[in-house]
Amino acid sequence: MPKHQPFQKSYIYTALWLAILGGFSLGAHIAMPMGFGWNLPPFYQIWVQTHGHMQLLGWTGLFIMGVSLYFMPRFVKVPLPYQFLTKWILILITTGLIIKTGALFTIPYLAAGTTASFFTYLVYAGGGMEWAGTLLYLFLIGTLFKRKPRNYVGLQSVQPFFAIMAAGFFFYSTLHLIQYFMFDATSRMPWSSLTIDIFIMLVLFPVAFAFSVRTFPLFIQIPPFRVSFYWFGVIYGTSAVIYLTGAVNHIPPAVEITAKIVISGIILILIYHLKLFPKMVLSPRRFMIRYYGEKYLNDRIDSGAFTKARPGYYDFGQYGRFELLIFSAYIWLAIYAVLEIFRNVFHLTGSSALFGHDPVRHIFLLGFITLLIFGMAQRMLPGFMKKKGLWSQKLVIWTFILGNLAVLGRVLPILLPQPWFAGIPEIHQWLMYGFGISGLFAIAALALLLVNLWKTFRG
Repeated sequence: MPKHQPFQKSYIYTALWLAILGGFSLGAHIAMPMGFGWNLPPFYQIWVQTHGHMQLLGWTGLFIMGVSLYFMPRFVKVPLPYQFLTKWILILITTGLIIKTGALFTIPYLAAGTTASFFTYLVYAGGGMEWAGTLLYLFLIGTLFKRKPRNYVGLQSVQPFFAIMAAGFFFYSTLHLIQYFMFDATSRMPWSSLTIDIFIMLVLFPVAFAFSVRTFPLFIQIPPFRVSFYWFGVIYGTSAVIYLTGAVNHIPPAVEITAKIVISGIILILIYHLKLFPKMVLSPRRFMIRYYGEKYLNDRIDSGAFTKARPGYYDFGQYGRFELLIFSAYIWLAIYAVLEIFRNVFHLTGSSALFGHDPVRHIFLLGFITLLIFGMAQRMLPGFMKKKGLWSQKLVIWTFILGNLAVLGRVLPILLPQPWFAGIPEIHQWLMYGFGISGLFAIAALALLLVNLWKTFRG
């Protein structure tokens, strides 16, 4: 019988380096001129599109792939098939990202001719490598789920979310590749925005929620779920498809907007069922009595577990205050869902919202996804590597502080309406300075996470 594959930490290292040197650095280079009133980088559209793609496929995509290729075989109790393909997935996607990015930034400086055509073909080749790597990943996951035990009840509740994730990876990678054959840099902007929405709705939220459902009862000591999330996943996926279809095909605007409101409403319902907000505000004792019962609490006290472990958790503090990152991530997700409801209700009534799509999107990507990765990485990955704790618990607090400063700096200046600062323009100016350095806060948080994981893995 084949054995389970060890954790492939190379995925995590690659995702972190691509985020630090690629996605977040590009984002910082865009934000700083905007915040300080300098000239934007030349060929701004390429910077924006490459920043978004690096963040999605290079940072979050590779991180999700690396964790899922280890976690999901153990989850469905079947060793990963064709384990040799995991290294080719990483090679293809990473090489494709580097080749395509380099070519995209070179082409605008070349006159039309043989050299420019060569670099255009490099863009096609790099995009094709990314696409092939993503298909290999989906092939492995699909084969794995085909081999799972029949009627495996542990998967039923979250199965729609994993199915949505697989579809999202396919459509994102395919449409992202097609756009380079169809459009130039300027014409790609709307298409690029569509692919980002596909990745957010069909990949990032489904996989984040599915992993939260399977891990939070153990990591954050919330009670096991008494509801099935199956139909929530079905309704969420259907609504997401309706909303995204409206971007490429004409459907009544009211239907498209209603679908987005339904998506945000489901997100809020799912957050409620995670019981994270009561966990934040109630004392460990009151939380356990409310959701576990007083008998369970007394049994834990009698066994000594309540006094030995960190109050309200199963660990002893060896992972630092990782839960602060998870709590703040879900607070930002709730803010995202509420703002999206308000924004779409305004559109449904024919009014104009006070804020645009960009700050709300960054609340999701930077506030929810990135902070959730920060928290889960420092709680899950040491165990994957058979380590008993993190190298430094203090660095967890600093990733929490720097990560949230990055979100606040990036979002507040473009979320709050400028008329609010009509009489005090200095406040808006300082907020824009915060916008300018927000990328540096994010890079610093990533660097601390990289150091902490590297030291932990080596220890």
